This record gives sequence, structure tokens and C-alpha cells, in this order.
Amino acid sequence: MKTRWYRALSLGAALVVVAGMVGCDGREDRTHSPPAAVVDAPDPNEQEAPLSDMELTHVRSSDALQGQGSPVQFKASGAALSTEMSSYTVYLNDSIVDGANLLVQGDQLTMTSALKNGRNQVLVYAPDAQGAPIEARASIWAGTAPVQGRVVDEAGNPVVGATVVGSLADDSKVTATTTTDSAGRYVLRNFPSRTVIVTATGSGDLSGSTAGVAGTEFPNLVFWNFGIPVTPNLDFSRGTEGWINHNGVPPTLEDYVENPGPKSALPSPASYSQFMRWSPFSTAHAQAVTRKSLRLSTSGMGPITTSHTFIPPADAKTFRMRYRFQTTEFPTYFGSAYNDAFQITLNSKGGQKAVERGSMNELGAAAFDSSGSTAWKDLTLELAAAGSPVRVEVTLANVKDGAMDSVVIIDHMQPSSLSITQARLFDIDNSTLQYLSATDHPYFGATTRVHATLKLMGPAAAKLSSLELHVQQDGVVKARGQLATSLNSKLYKPFGASGIELSAAQLAFEIPAKELAAVNSTHDGPLKLKLVAKADDGSTAEKEMGQVPLLVRWTGGERYGGRDAHRGGDDWLTAATRDICSSVNASWGDFSNMNAGSFAPDHRSHTSGGDADGWYSGYSARDAAAAAKMIAMLNTPGVGKKVKLVYVSHTPRPRNAFYDAYKDVTLADGRRADHVIRNYAGHDTHFHWSMPGLEG
Repeated sequence: MKTRWYRALSLGAALVVVAGMVGCDGREDRTHSPPAAVVDAPDPNEQEAPLSDMELTHVRSSDALQGQGSPVQFKASGAALSTEMSSYTVYLNDSIVDGANLLVQGDQLTMTSALKNGRNQVLVYAPDAQGAPIEARASIWAGTAPVQGRVVDEAGNPVVGATVVGSLADDSKVTATTTTDSAGRYVLRNFPSRTVIVTATGSGDLSGSTAGVAGTEFPNLVFWNFGIPVTPNLDFSRGTEGWINHNGVPPTLEDYVENPGPKSALPSPASYSQFMRWSPFSTAHAQAVTRKSLRLSTSGMGPITTSHTFIPPADAKTFRMRYRFQTTEFPTYFGSAYNDAFQITLNSKGGQKAVERGSMNELGAAAFDSSGSTAWKDLTLELAAAGSPVRVEVTLANVKDGAMDSVVIIDHMQPSSLSITQARLFDIDNSTLQYLSATDHPYFGATTRVHATLKLMGPAAAKLSSLELHVQQDGVVKARGQLATSLNSKLYKPFGASGIELSAAQLAFEIPAKELAAVNSTHDGPLKLKLVAKADDGSTAEKEMGQVPLLVRWTGGERYGGRDAHRGGDDWLTAATRDICSSVNASWGDFSNMNAGSFAPDHRSHTSGGDADGWYSGYSARDAAAAAKMIAMLNTPGVGKKVKLVYVSHTPRPRNAFYDAYKDVTLADGRRADHVIRNYAGHDTHFHWSMPGLEG
């Protein structure tokens, strides 16, 4: 074999001189992709080859529920998938699926590996027919257990044709739906052996809920009548009058405690006065009693239901319930099947409903203090019409056994003439907000931006005086996003007859980075978002906006390239990704931009805080030494399986020095290196690590 040497050019940078090889057949081997003279430095302007325009979607019969023994299918949009099976990498619960368990037929990928009972995480890296990569993720709950029981009315008669929805208490987005038969029975299939909350609705305003463990006969779900409205007892100054217990333990009163943990304290006089403003009784009478809360408790296994039906004030547009959940199952049985659950339904006769359900596991360990109590939570109901009766129904279930009870404690219900009727939050690129950049940073005037659409209704003559986006962690408000100054004149005005509206998604809130510095960023976790509005007549309204994972800013080692300040910086990543990248000796480029919004058209994969572009000395040669360094980094303690895939530009065929150096290597975590390191054009001077955090 002959060797042809190329002369190194003086480029003012470190150079790696590479020999071009001529094979025995006399032709030059071009499988070694680096040119003759390689600048050993990352190119910040290098463009990654675009991801495929195709999407790969998990095919399912219901929301992420699947039979434990049935195959998992993904369907591609637009065109066929590649039939080169060696190019596929599929993870199931942190283990790479053997190629023998993968089948491609046209636009469909089928995985036949058995799912475990419970939650399964699937991560797919697949090529389209042109070789462009497609990434897909799915969280699949699987099982073989049925959820079954009966829906009956107050007299015990079967309810025929009721719509029944089973929601997995560990993850309420996972549901299955059916209708009751002539005997009022329902059966929902393929649930794991976990707690399930079952909700049923019938004609008119009839509804109800129950809970149990899949694989057992559920207690009867009873449609309690709407009830005859009584004088509102919303501050419990008349004891438990009007609050009806339908089964189990009657409700009791206890002294109000603002913070249920060890540092509990009564509310300040100011907050107490604000509460008493909504009392239907005189101030003198209110001040003569101690503020009370209503306590609803399980007693043994099974559900208990309590309700209160009343007529609200004529000018009320919304009602807000303040409550908390407390369980003695925590912390000993957190994460287990002893997952006590609750459902609260606020029903305005005529069709308007607000429903909130939860369980110990779904709320998460961070939601509870040392006493097993959550912080106070809010649920708001928009009234169907002025004077329309309202029914409050709370169902609380002790599941699996009756040894340890749980409670729901209701502080009060407040009517309000102000309401946030519509609201959606968006990222800075106007895609749905899925993450929040929540540590100190210098971008956008040291604020994290959130876009939104909004609509608020209030008394025609009243004026909106304040609108904030609160960021909560572990039940504590850490930061308050202020309304963008550009919207002050548009939103801070009288409501009029049609209310105040922001119809097009645009910059709405700016959250001070200095306040976000108070967020605990040592580990990944959710941030709860809430809109809080006030009017100049003293009325208030709140709207829960759900939870998003937090992103932290990279402040660690060496960086290369610009920081994309116009996108809120490319510094953002999950805490787990930060810890992985901190454990190896590399220079880092792009992570994700603010709130993990798209980098499109370049770097379309950097949208979850789990992707990182990097470089190390010698990488640009992509030779045997570069491969050895990559393998050493993947074998670093604390890295291992957390890096799911590595993208490097090279030709994965024999006589390519980089490929030859890793193709037969088994990583320290047991994976084959050639299942982890993949060829992807546009990675000549930097590599890409994918770390989506799907450990089983």
C-alpha cells in the first residue's frame, strides 16, 4: 500500500497532518473524511445537516396505555423509513433494543421487546430513506390489569350509557375511556397494577368519581344528585352546616394554619381581613370567631365523598377554592401502589365545571413538607350565569389498604367579579411553553421572557391594575413575572362589556433573573406557573397554568462560539445535563436557547435542554486517537448510559480510522460503542451528545 503525504499549510492554528491512503486496487480511500490539513479547533459556524422533516409518532389506541405483551409501533409521516437496520438505535428503559426485535415496513417501525408492568420509556433514533435522522420519544404505561366496577345513582340503580374515564393516578394524562352497559358496568383494560381515578359523567349535571387499584373490583361510583342549594357556608363560621357527607367520616373543623409544616403560623391581620371581605356575614360576627378550615378524611380503605350546594352572590363571575392535600403515606410509601388520591369538582349548574385530581405520586415528593402536606392550592370555577347554583364535590380515596389515612383541608371559597377566562403560555418563538429558563442570567435585560394569549372579564367600569406570572417551586413563589411594558396601555384599562384580550401570541411577561436566582437549581424538577390578576375595585383572580421543567444556565468550563443573545442565550440545559457535561474535559458550544425553544433552521434537535455540542483537542482529525478520547469520556463515572447517542461525521466502514477504533468496543456500561456513536453530517469540527434523561 502506498502513502501520499500532504504538505501542511500555515493557517495560524494548530494543524493535524493526515495521510491520504491509496488502497491495493490503486484507488484513493476516501472513507477517511478529514482533509489533508485539519484545523484542530471547533468551527462555531459549522452547520449540522438538517434533521429529517418527517415525524415519528407512537401509535396507540388510548393515551399512552398499552398491553404489556403487545408490540410497540411508531409511524413516520410523509415517506418510508430506511431499511438499513444497523442505523437504528432504540432504547427501552435505558437498555438498547436488540435489532432482532425491530421491524421496518414502509413508514412503520415495530418493536417487539416486552414492556414491563408500569412506566416504560422508549427513545428512537431512526434514519429516513435518505439517511437524515429522526428522533422520537414516548412514555408508555403498560399492564394487563382491568379497571372495572359499576356506576349507580343514589338509590343504587345502574346508570346506563355513562361516559367513564380512567386516569392513572401516577400520571393523570394517561387515560382510557368507555361507556357503561345495561347493568351500569364498565371495564377498562391494559392498566398497570397502580392506583386509578375513575370519573363518570351522565346526562345533565350528573357526575361522580371513585378510585382503586387496577386488577381489583372498584367501589361503586355514585351519581349524587346536584342537591338543593343552601345558604353559603364558605368560611365555616356556621360549623359544617350545609356540607353533606355521603359516605365515610363526616367533615370536621380545625383551626386554620397557613403553613402546615413545623413553622406553622396564623395569617397576618392583612391577609385575614382580605379573606373576611368575602364572608357573607357581618365583620363584627367574623371577628368574633376563630378562622377555621374544613377537614375531610378517609377512614379505612375506599373513597369518601362530601359536597356543598349553594347560590353565589349575583355579581360573582368566578369562585376560587383554596385547599391542600395531606397524607400519612408520605414519605414511607411514596412511589408505591399505596398512592392515595383525590378529586375536586366545582360544578356551576348549566354546564361549567372545574376539576382537579391528584395523588401522592403524581404531585411528586417535592410537593410535600415533612408532615406530608402540600402547600395551599387553588381551583377556580367560572360561573355559568349570574345566580347559577354551585356544587362542590370532594372525593378522597385511601387505596390498596386502609392502614394510613389521607385528608383534604379546605381553607375557604371566594367569589370574585374578576376572572381570567382564557390563557395560554408560549416560548419566545411562539411555540407552546414546555420549559422555563430559571436561573440568573444577562439576556433580554436580565429577564426570562414568556409569550402569551389572554382574556380577562370584570365589571365594565373596573380597570385591570395588575397582572403577574408567578413562578412557584415546592409551593413557594420564587419569582414574579411582570407584564411587558409594551402591553400596559393595552391591558391596564377598564374591562368594558367585552373584557380585555390579547388575542395574538406575543411577549407578555418578563421574569426578573435576579428573582429566578432563588430557584433551587441543584437538581431537575418542575416549576408551577400561575397567573394572578387584580382590578382597581379590589377583586382578584388566579389561574393555574400547569408545570414546566426548569432549565439552568451553564456557567462552567470552556466555551466556544457566540452565545446567541437574540435567542436568550444558548446556555440552557437541564441540571442533569449540566452535571454530565461538567464531569468531562471538553469545550462546549450550543446547549439550548431560552426556554429550550427551537434553533431552527440550524440545530433543530436542541429543544429539550438535553443536547450539547462539544469539542476536545484532537477531535477534528476524527482518527483513532479522537475515537479513544470519545470512548474514555463515555466511560467517565457519572456519564455512561446518560449519553444516549453521539453524533460524529465519519464513514462507519472498515479502513475509516475513527470507526475502526470503536466498532468492536464495549463501553463500561455494557453498551456496544457502535450502537451509541453514529455518523451525522455537519459534525466535522464538533460532536453532539444527546442526553434526554430517560433512565428507567
